Amino acid sequence: MAALSSHLTNFASMLSDYSVPVYSTSPPSVFKSFLRSQKNLVSAFLLTKFTQHFTDSVKYYTALHDEHFSNSLGTFIDFALSVEK
Repeated sequence: MAALSSHLTNFASMLSDYSVPVYSTSPPSVFKSFLRSQKNLVSAFLLTKFTQHFTDSVKYYTALHDEHFSNSLGTFIDFALSVEK
């Protein structure tokens, strides 16, 4: 409980549009609902970041693949054979 405010502040530093909400620890049902909503927000944020990383990775390797194909057929073949599924 004591570290929650610092965790929310750290999360706010990652998201420019996020402001630390005012919350209450009582009654417990309201606090659980608050924590659930924050968990869903963090999960959506991480999913977005992982998806962006995956997309960037695919674009990078596609560009590298195309570069090898246009510059050197031997390098292209070596690169294509070294890719793991």
